[in-house]
Amino acid sequence: MSSTQGEAGHAGGAGPGRQVIATRGDISRWIEPWYVAYAILGALASGLAVIAIPLVVIGGGGTATEIGTAIAAQNIGALFAPFWGAMADRTKSYRVIFFLGFILIGLGFLGLSVLQGLTAWTTGAFLIGFGTGASNTVAALFVVEFTPKEEWGQRISWMQTFNALGSVLGMAMAGLLAPRLDTLLAALLVIPALILGGRGLPVPGSHFHLPHFTLHPTSLLHRSGPNAASVVAATHRLTLADLGVARQLLSSRFGLFLGCWFAFSLAVSSFASLYPVLMEKSFAISVAQSSLLMSIATAVSIPLYNYAGRLVTRQSPAAVLGIGIGGRMIGLAGLAIVAFLHVWWAILPVILLFGLYQGIWPLLRTRPKSNTSDHRFWWRIQVS
Repeated sequence: MSSTQGEAGHAGGAGPGRQVIATRGDISRWIEPWYVAYAILGALASGLAVIAIPLVVIGGGGTATEIGTAIAAQNIGALFAPFWGAMADRTKSYRVIFFLGFILIGLGFLGLSVLQGLTAWTTGAFLIGFGTGASNTVAALFVVEFTPKEEWGQRISWMQTFNALGSVLGMAMAGLLAPRLDTLLAALLVIPALILGGRGLPVPGSHFHLPHFTLHPTSLLHRSGPNAASVVAATHRLTLADLGVARQLLSSRFGLFLGCWFAFSLAVSSFASLYPVLMEKSFAISVAQSSLLMSIATAVSIPLYNYAGRLVTRQSPAAVLGIGIGGRMIGLAGLAIVAFLHVWWAILPVILLFGLYQGIWPLLRTRPKSNTSDHRFWWRIQVS
C-alpha cells in the first residue's frame, strides 16, 4: 500500500462510506470483535481440516496417494490468495470476500461430510483452501487498509494470536468426534463466523452491499494492485526478460534459500499430510490422542513467538531459521527411528519428538523487527 493511499485511508478516504475504526483503551485498541471469526477460521483451516481430511479419505477407503491428492488440492486452492487480493483492491468489497471465503469453506466441509470418492474429496478440500485464501487475505487487508502503519505490528500479532488459539481448539475438537462429524461440525461453525465476523469490521455495517463492478482479465493478470501487493503478492504478465531475472535470482543466496525452503516444505508436507494416519499406524496413537498432542504442542509454543522475536534481534534471522529447521529435522528423524525400531516404550519419545517438531514452528515464522523498507516484504511472507 503506498503512503498516499495509506494517508487517504486513514482520513476516511479508503472508499465510499469506509472509515478507520476508532479504538479506545489498552486492549480494545488492538483487538476487534471480528477477531473471533478469525479464530474460527484458524479452527477450521489449521485445526479441523488438518485432522479430518486425511481421516475422511482413509475412512472412505482411500489410499495414501488419495490423501496426498486431497491435501494438495487444498493447498492449490490457497494459492489463489493473490486473486482475492486483486479482487479486493479492484472492487473494495472486502466484507463480501471475507464472508464468501467462509461460505466456500463451509461448502467444502459439507461436501466432505456427505459425499465420497476422489472427486468429492479433492473438490471439498480445494474449496476449503480456496475459501481460506479469501478470508485470510482480506483479514490482513482490514488491518493495513484501515489502520495506521505504526499499529500494524500489534494488530496483526493479536489477530494471529486469535487464529493460533482457534487452531489449538480446532485440533483438540477434531479428535473427539468421528471424521464425518468433524467435517459437519466445521461446516456448522461457519454460521457463527458469519455472524461474529460482521462486528467491528472497518466497513459500513448497516448494509450488506455488493458493489457493481467490471473486471478485465488482462488487468488482473497485470498486477494484483498496490494494496494487496503489500500484504500477499503481486502477479504480472510474464515476459522473456523475467527469465533472465529468474536465472539471476536462482543463482543468488536468496535463490539458494528458496531451493532449501522448497525441499524443507516438501519433507514436512509429506509427514503433515498423513499425520493422524501415521500416528495411528506407526505408533498406535489414536486419533483423539494425536489431535490432542498436536493441540497441546501448538498451545505450548505460542509464548515462543515473543522469545523468537527477541532472539532474531540478538542473532541473525538466518541463525534462527537454521535452529528452527534443525529442530524439525531432529523431530522427523527421531520419529522415523522410533517407528523403525518398534520399541514398546515408544510413546514417551514420540511425544517429546513430535513436541519438538511442532513447537519449534515460531522460530520458522518470526520476522526481524525493522522500520525499514523490508517491512512489507516480511508482512507478505507472514500473512500469505
